[in-house]
Amino acid sequence: MANSKGAYQKKQTNLANVKARHLLLLECLENPSKVTPLIAQSLQGQRAFAALTLEGTEIKGISLNTLKSLSDEALSKEAGEQESGFKFLDAQRAKLHSLIAETSPKKTQPAGETLSQAVKILESRLRGVESQNILRLKAYFDLYGKLDNLVRSGSSDEAIASSIRNILTDHQKIFGALNCPSPDLSDQMNNGTVSSLNPR
Repeated sequence: MANSKGAYQKKQTNLANVKARHLLLLECLENPSKVTPLIAQSLQGQRAFAALTLEGTEIKGISLNTLKSLSDEALSKEAGEQESGFKFLDAQRAKLHSLIAETSPKKTQPAGETLSQAVKILESRLRGVESQNILRLKAYFDLYGKLDNLVRSGSSDEAIASSIRNILTDHQKIFGALNCPSPDLSDQMNNGTVSSLNPR
């Protein structure tokens, strides 16, 4: 007799548990701000929801099978004839889970951290550009210096020297404004002459 009474009391406690879960879902659907992180985590699946325990309430963790069987009994009126009590309850759980996923702010990095990363990226790119420019300048001055020395040495005949002067003139027209070796030569390029490159 005592066992029968204990089983009855346990069932009533579990029925109250199921009804409390139903009320919780209704309240949260009406006001999603009531969803705590613990509740939100429990909405991810049936077992997680069955395991939910909220201190100070009738909601205690129970097995999924118990939740299924007692939901059919506790929520038969709310579910109507179209579906079982558990399907009705689980549909509300899934609905609230989707609602929370849609309304929750997306996780973003703190503004300070995002700005710091952007600065690091820009600094890295700047170093790359600086290194590339240094290499270009080295290549340019190396080419210019060798050709200029060749013209000034007088070791080439006039035809070759003239061709080299033309090469340097074209080179200066293209790159002179950016990487001109000297202000005087830049002025000469603007005038269309490179008198300083005439062979001795």
